[in-house]
This record gives sequence, structure tokens and C-alpha cells, in this order.
Amino acid sequence: AVGAVAAFPAMDVVRQALPMVLALLKMALVICIPLVLVVGTYDLKTVVTVSVVQFALFFVDFWFQLARWVDSTILD
Repeated sequence: AVGAVAAFPAMDVVRQALPMVLALLKMALVICIPLVLVVGTYDLKTVVTVSVVQFALFFVDFWFQLARWVDSTILD
């Protein structure tokens, strides 16, 4: 019980920082896409990998927003 009291502020900080970290990851991916495609010589495997990573980042953002909505709407 005492450990949970100490862990709550840390988890709140993580919860508030996750959207910023996710935005930075999306920005880094968008900046790196041209370089990765040129180095990968526009190979289909490279294009598919970059597309899957970009989709994964957007899908993780969806889950974060859904969890935030559930936390603020349903659990109140």
C-alpha cells in the first residue's frame, strides 16, 4: 500500500509525458523517412517496414486517447 502511494505521482508524470514522447517519435520518423528510403534504395521491404512503423505509432496514439477517454468519461 505504501509503494502504491509512492508510485502514483510517478505514473502521473509518465501519463502526462507520453503524448509529448509520442509526438517526438512521430516527428523523428517523418524526418528519417526520406533518408531511410534512399539508403534502402526504395526497396519494397523498406517501404513496407516504414509504413508499418508509421501505422504503429498512429495506432498507439489511438490507444492512448481511448484510454484517456475511458478514464475521464466512463470511470467518473
